[in-house]
Amino acid sequence: MATRQRKNSRFSGFIIPVFSAFVIAYFVYHAQTGRYGIHAMRAMDQKAVVLRYELSNTIKARTQLQERVALLSDGTLEADALDEHARDVLGLAGTNELVILYE
Repeated sequence: MATRQRKNSRFSGFIIPVFSAFVIAYFVYHAQTGRYGIHAMRAMDQKAVVLRYELSNTIKARTQLQERVALLSDGTLEADALDEHARDVLGLAGTNELVILYE
């Protein structure tokens, strides 16, 4: 019966730890710089703050528009709101009226 004998290398004990270190380094690198990494999360948080600000402005503008529409709805038609809207659309003003434009 023949047996094979190998000479033990000094580096054979380092193969698994070195491979493991490379795998860990790969995952750490991508945890920081990947698509959903630490740096990307900071950018997403900053964008979320901007979007929340835009949402609050949009909600505020929408409530203002709803209030103006409520004045023009059937049954509660305000003469002043109707007059203001007609003058704005038609671009007309009386001879003794002062027109102040604002945004």
